[in-house]
Formats: sequence, C-alpha cells, structure tokens
Amino acid sequence: MVELAHFLVTHSVLVVAIQDSKLTEASNIPTFPGYTLVRRDKPIGPRTGDGGLFFIVNHTVLYSPIPSDHLFPGDSTTEHQAISKLFSISIDGAQFHLYNIYIPPPTSCPPGFSPSLSPLLKLDAHNTILMGDFNAHNPAWFSATQGDRAAARGAALINQIDSSQLILLNQVTPTRLP
Repeated sequence: MVELAHFLVTHSVLVVAIQDSKLTEASNIPTFPGYTLVRRDKPIGPRTGDGGLFFIVNHTVLYSPIPSDHLFPGDSTTEHQAISKLFSISIDGAQFHLYNIYIPPPTSCPPGFSPSLSPLLKLDAHNTILMGDFNAHNPAWFSATQGDRAAARGAALINQIDSSQLILLNQVTPTRLP
C-alpha cells in the first residue's frame, strides 16, 4: 500500500478504481493521505478469496455515490459500485459516472453463469467510464489465454461493447504478462 500511496501523490491521481481488493467488513481500512476510500466489500458467501471493490478519490474531487444495482438485475455474482464525479477544472464542469466492476473468473462462478453488461453498456456514452476486472480475455485488450471459458467471456464482452456506443481505452500492453 505504501507504493500505491506514493504513486497517488507523485502523479496527482484524482481517482483510482481497485477490483478484487479482498477486503471484507473485518478488514483493516487502508488509508491514503489526501484521499477518501469508497468501498464495496466482497459479499459474504460461498466465494472466498476474491472480490471487493473500492475507489480511491482525491479530496479535491467532488463526487457522490450513485446506485448501480438496477444495472445488474438478478446477478448476485458480478460486483459493482459507481460514483458520479464532477470535474470543474479542465473539462468545463462536465459530470461523469464512473463504474467499477469485478466479475470473478469463470471457474469461480456458478455453473452456466454468463455476465450481461447490456444495461450498463446502454448508458450515455458521453459521460460514462467503465473500469474493471472482467476476467475475460480478448485480443482487443491485448490479453490472450488458453482457457476456453475466459476466451468465450472475452468474445461475448467484445460483442456487447461493439453493439454499444462505448469504446475501449487501453494501452498496447496485456493486462498481465503472457
């Protein structure tokens, strides 16, 4: 956590989205001077060892939590949280909705589980930023895999993205070393 705190200050980061934090209600709350944590701890249930989300928000940023449960009807596997962030410096007072998503690996999901991001991808593309760990692999985000289920999830996700008004913003690097 010391390295992350140093990175936040050194680069004047406004907001960070962390997935698979593994924090629970019993966890010690990490602190980052000058920042607020907006947590959504992993649910208590059959899955242990994965999950949990939080935003790290700079104290200079005006924000408020916004509901996101309605975007995942009947889905108790996908973890999500959202904040509405008001930018008033260089983006002309624009307001953005930031969504932090974690979908466990296919091997940790119930049999037959297929995440649907359709309601989320139908949001206004002009003010929506999705961030997350979808545990999906696809060449579109430079992430290859030998696992059929993760590749199938990646193909389904890219099809959903292609059918929306949203675009991918990522660097030409894999999410992990191949």
